[in-house]
Amino acid sequence: MGSSFSALKQHLGLSDETEGFIALEKVKGYYLENKRLTRVFVVEGQAVNHWKESRSFIKVKGALLDAKGGKVEEKTGYCGNVLLEEDLKVFSREEMAKSLSSQFGETFSNVNVPPGKSVPFMIVFSEFSSSGIPKISDFVVEVVSSQKGSKDQSWPPSPPK
Repeated sequence: MGSSFSALKQHLGLSDETEGFIALEKVKGYYLENKRLTRVFVVEGQAVNHWKESRSFIKVKGALLDAKGGKVEEKTGYCGNVLLEEDLKVFSREEMAKSLSSQFGETFSNVNVPPGKSVPFMIVFSEFSSSGIPKISDFVVEVVSSQKGSKDQSWPPSPPK
């Protein structure tokens, strides 16, 4: 509802100069064979900061849809965490979840993302491969949240002296 209200304010010319958004670009989804899970469905792309300030802890949500548009599986994750193809092929669900769970992203890539810059994201679905789950027809992904970056652009912080 917040984004609808924001769009309405923009339409009426009442938008705040500090408003902005995170755009998702180069989004793609694909299947990979996994030695432990049979196969996984991977959604990846870039989250681009279109705010006038840096943003941190950008979080995305993806959903797999059946032929009627119903959600088969839904997951959220933080940007800045990606796995190599080799890891996607051999990691367990738990190993993937742990590797993709840092709110800071790998090497703090999801902290103080400057305006106009992007950070990669990856969501890995594996539950759908169980028997009895409907066939996947499509997927959707959206930005769930982000926070204003800190004024101090040096991250990680310097150790105390």
